[in-house]
Amino acid sequence: MNNEFDELTKSMAQSVTRRAALKKFGGGVVAAIAASLGINSALAAGKSHGYAAVDSLGSYNGLCVDPTTCQSGPLSRGGKAVTIGPFTQACGFVLDLSKKCTF
Repeated sequence: MNNEFDELTKSMAQSVTRRAALKKFGGGVVAAIAASLGINSALAAGKSHGYAAVDSLGSYNGLCVDPTTCQSGPLSRGGKAVTIGPFTQACGFVLDLSKKCTF
């Protein structure tokens, strides 16, 4: 641990050319701008939104389905509670539009 800290302080104390410093600073600025512009799409890509799927008995079957892309995943709040509705049929599933979910 002490060696790693010594190496870090030595590397920070070494002189850096103006070109190398500007290159690193410019790279940091570009990365910051890219992160600020793309953070919403990156977060949205991580989670998909949909509606709870219903089985033929009117109970939640444990799936969350996105009706626009037909992707599905496990329902975060599963269970056998009675559904409320309104309902729609999409992607081969009956979906409870009152129960939004993410997966």
